[in-house]
Amino acid sequence: AGPWSHLDLIIAIMPEHSAAFGTSLPSPAFVVKEPFDDPSIGDIILRSSDGLDFYVFKNILMLASPIFSDMAALPPSDMEKREMSESAPEMSSNNTFTYNDTMDRLPVITMYESSANVLDALLRTLYPTALPVLNTFDTVLGVAVAANKYEMDRASSIAHQALCTILETASPTQALEAYATAKSHNMKDLARKAALATLRTPLE
Repeated sequence: AGPWSHLDLIIAIMPEHSAAFGTSLPSPAFVVKEPFDDPSIGDIILRSSDGLDFYVFKNILMLASPIFSDMAALPPSDMEKREMSESAPEMSSNNTFTYNDTMDRLPVITMYESSANVLDALLRTLYPTALPVLNTFDTVLGVAVAANKYEMDRASSIAHQALCTILETASPTQALEAYATAKSHNMKDLARKAALATLRTPLE
């Protein structure tokens, strides 16, 4: 049956571990850095799950992700609203995003699954800036999940490569968490590699 079925059994009988899968602990104090801290170089705000705002360009999101590719799926800025007919209905939400606020006259999308450090790393894989240093297990796993959700191929490839490197020396609990998370998000290749990583050292 391979390692997968055995891991599923371990997850099922270890609620103290499985209850933590898919959750995120509060991030240490995080400061949004350039280029995401400047309202003048963004036309939309992505708000992290821990409440920090990142100013980004719609076009970059649209190029990186088919989920963002339809302009109709993104809320209009104040300038775009003025260009619209006054009779046109305003979009407030859809099945993927929640437009629950405006700030600096820009629409806000809350990214409920991404803490600030995860969102920062994810965006830096998309922007023409230096790639983020992905060497922290929780951050890399979070980027992999977000990239998978939004179908961001480049970000997903970068995160998977970084996570595979981390799994080479990861603890058994981390490998098991990576397996459970990858499987629950249908990331089959990552689940397979995480499953193999759990075999290196027995769980205590």
